[in-house]
Amino acid sequence: MESLFKIENFGYNHVTITHRKEFVKSDNPEIHTQNIENRWGLLKGLMKRRGKISRANFNERIKEIVWRVINKQNIQLKLLEIISKNINE
Repeated sequence: MESLFKIENFGYNHVTITHRKEFVKSDNPEIHTQNIENRWGLLKGLMKRRGKISRANFNERIKEIVWRVINKQNIQLKLLEIISKNINE
């Protein structure tokens, strides 16, 4: 049975790298693991500062933290937009 949670199902191109051989794809230097490793490190640091996350709430907390990072420059405006959309529905 094929997993519904494959990254390709969300519009991403998934390429793998064998770290024993290389850290950057030799035929395409834009393919590497540094971005995801950096983001995961940032995410783990933010999770530690917020305290323990239960397994039941893990996905929701990850989404919240990612949303906050993406919208950190104008978080109040984004929150007001969400509130406005939900009030009018």
